[in-house]
Amino acid sequence: MRTGDKLSFKVGDKALVRDSRYGRTNYTVGIIAKVTPTGRFSCKVQAPTEYTLQFDPNGWQRGGDIWHHKSLEPFDQAKLDAQAEKWRMEELRRTLRQQNWVDVPDEVVEAVHALFPKKSEAA
Repeated sequence: MRTGDKLSFKVGDKALVRDSRYGRTNYTVGIIAKVTPTGRFSCKVQAPTEYTLQFDPNGWQRGGDIWHHKSLEPFDQAKLDAQAEKWRMEELRRTLRQQNWVDVPDEVVEAVHALFPKKSEAA
């Protein structure tokens, strides 16, 4: 929901809060709680406790520090699914490292990864 350089959300819309730092990007689902007449957004995030973030009309977080800014993006389930899949691979690699299986080829890791059900399938 981007119009030029500005985002357009309504109260109650889902949005992704993008948090990029140290070369890693994480997405969290947020709900737009308020839209001001100037186009600023208040977004409620629940991960693991509820908090509210303020964003400018261009999607960048108001406040924060120069090294750790968050941005607001339109909701995209594919980005969340890709993040969950990446985390599953990282968890598997961490487990293999703990067992001292450092030199396992990527093809084997991916084959083992495919054997484990996703959390949504296991539940």
